[in-house]
Amino acid sequence: SVSYVNAINRDSANEVRPMSDWSEKTVLVTGGSGFLGSHLVRELSNEGADVISVARSQLASDNLSTSGSGVQSLQMDLLDSLAVTTLCNDNQPSIDVLFHCAALDGNAAFKRLHPAEIVTNNVRLASNVLEAARLSGIRDVVLVSTAEIYALGAQNPVSEADDFTKLFSFPGDGYVLSKVMIEMMGHVYVEQFGLRIYLPRPTNLYGPGDFSGAERGRVIPTMLGKILAGDEVDIWGDGKQSRTFINVEDAARAILLMVDKQRIGPLNIATKESITIEELARRLFELAGKPDRIRFDTSKPSGHRGRILDVDSLYDILDFAPRPFATGLAETVPWYVQLREEQAHGSLGNVP
Repeated sequence: SVSYVNAINRDSANEVRPMSDWSEKTVLVTGGSGFLGSHLVRELSNEGADVISVARSQLASDNLSTSGSGVQSLQMDLLDSLAVTTLCNDNQPSIDVLFHCAALDGNAAFKRLHPAEIVTNNVRLASNVLEAARLSGIRDVVLVSTAEIYALGAQNPVSEADDFTKLFSFPGDGYVLSKVMIEMMGHVYVEQFGLRIYLPRPTNLYGPGDFSGAERGRVIPTMLGKILAGDEVDIWGDGKQSRTFINVEDAARAILLMVDKQRIGPLNIATKESITIEELARRLFELAGKPDRIRFDTSKPSGHRGRILDVDSLYDILDFAPRPFATGLAETVPWYVQLREEQAHGSLGNVP
């Protein structure tokens, strides 16, 4: 978009700092105990960065072994604007990049029941983070967005330009609406204050470390929970709706490369594969070693039929190949099996 092009043109070559050597960088990650955030923390730590991980709870990151010598884990209510600003000021001028992953999210049912709560919380979180970055002089900010912001009327494959600035319809989904508003906030902070804003738009994430419960769980852990419990899997509609997934570790690595390459602005984070919900359920039953038990509820809405993202820009900057979905699922299911066994013994333990 014009805003981000202008921001890039305003930066001289000396001002644009390559991020390839993370061992010399200090980064702040909000939502550092969340699904994507915890994997970002671990990737950054593995690359040698000094990481400040901030979240309401550190449960997930502890179980993913992200806390190491280079990771400082802090518990904080990010809705407290003064606390966020104080944190940033106290750690300046050392913070090179701020990764904002914290957000209120959930499955379709949760989103339908809590749209105002989601919008209010997510916009406040982003506003606090952006203001703290501006006031403390942090110029590089990653605002994790979502591929859900694309209007359903967009023609496949959907490129980064096919967003709300080109085609917008009120989604009635508090999460999607909050992400659109946050991206708009990113635009104006670029224009007025010269921040460098990165907007990764990941598709559906999956992989080890997703502790979301039944009320807010993503489709893969929700299905697996029922399968491992010996229950039937309910699919709304006919199951022919297709979805695209990317392994969370691959998504985290892609976001770091986005910053490495100074790919300012929006970027689709996805693979070139898609799968129907019915096929996904059958594959999960097979990997879990259980017979298929699927019930189609055609009285319920099935959601959009599918959205294919244009990932040419992403693949241009990658120095690795995202794992095939079949490989990623085969790696993920045993993790959930072990997690369930740990829970059955009364402790999560230190799940790898």
